[in-house]
Amino acid sequence: MFERIVVLAPEDKEAASRLHEAAACLGGGKARIASVHLENKRLDTGHNIDDALAALVAENADLVVLGAHKHTVAKRVAMLAPCSMLMIPEGASFSLRHVLAAVDFSEASGEAVTEAARLTGSVQDASLTVAAVETDDDPWLDWHDYPSRLQEKLDEFASKHSGDVRPECIVEPACSTPAQASEEGETASSIVGLAERVGASLVVVGTRGRTRASAVLLGSVTEKVVELSPLPVLTVRRHGGQLGLLRALLERLDHDEPMVAS
Repeated sequence: MFERIVVLAPEDKEAASRLHEAAACLGGGKARIASVHLENKRLDTGHNIDDALAALVAENADLVVLGAHKHTVAKRVAMLAPCSMLMIPEGASFSLRHVLAAVDFSEASGEAVTEAARLTGSVQDASLTVAAVETDDDPWLDWHDYPSRLQEKLDEFASKHSGDVRPECIVEPACSTPAQASEEGETASSIVGLAERVGASLVVVGTRGRTRASAVLLGSVTEKVVELSPLPVLTVRRHGGQLGLLRALLERLDHDEPMVAS
């Protein structure tokens, strides 16, 4: 449950109102919502992003809500913010009608499923889809020849984290296109494509957060989803400190907990 929400409000009053409505929806009507105006400027410079991050710390926020004119800005906020983030692309509408949670079987993505299930359960007739993307070099996949085992693993994982909500579980092959040649790009493209295909209104992904150094060096699926998605995206911050550069590198090499949604 989000209790302290900061809305990075644009100059346009109608757009700001839509962001506040989305914040109230995620807060369940009980959250304290603060509006931050960054000197009436677009959130498109390093200075403004630093101001935004400082505001989140000052408010002790557990969620930041922002509109995205430039997705790369939202990606930077998702990487560096000390809290969860809701990004609503310009021209997109926000709804909890159909939530898609993308997972990699890590603890971070488990928390994303839990939050997605909570949001879905708060709205009558809303639906939840939990999806895992199968790629050629996933360290947690020792059973590429046994797709039914992956489906079984996904079903078990979703059931463990979704409580009373019963989601549809989908295993999606990773797409490979010249424009998204990296592993992160392929996986993110698959997530975004699946979300559009099933008619999702919101994509939920987990993230652990990073220091500036590790954020610059290491890419992630979460960041690519934020960059590519035409749909609203909720990045759920994993509880605990930010992921430093050395730990990020070690976890990238550690096959016990992959960094698909980090």
